[in-house]
Amino acid sequence: MSTQTIPQPAPQLEQLQATLKPCPFCGGRAELRVVTEQTSPEGGFCVAACDLNNTCAVYPSAGGETLAAAAQAWNHRAGIQPGGN
Repeated sequence: MSTQTIPQPAPQLEQLQATLKPCPFCGGRAELRVVTEQTSPEGGFCVAACDLNNTCAVYPSAGGETLAAAAQAWNHRAGIQPGGN
């Protein structure tokens, strides 16, 4: 499995990058990527992951079929209610 930066038009990628919340474990910046499997003719999937993969103890990620879906999955925080604890 290989990982590469998403080849998207800069404004769309920058806009989605700007919506990503920080890593819930280390506070690091999140980054959108595409993961491709060389054995899969259908291609890979999009993923948002902690950019501090060398220092984040957990290195969480969230995936989806599109950049927007990956960003939405990353930004979801279980148990946190708007305006609540």
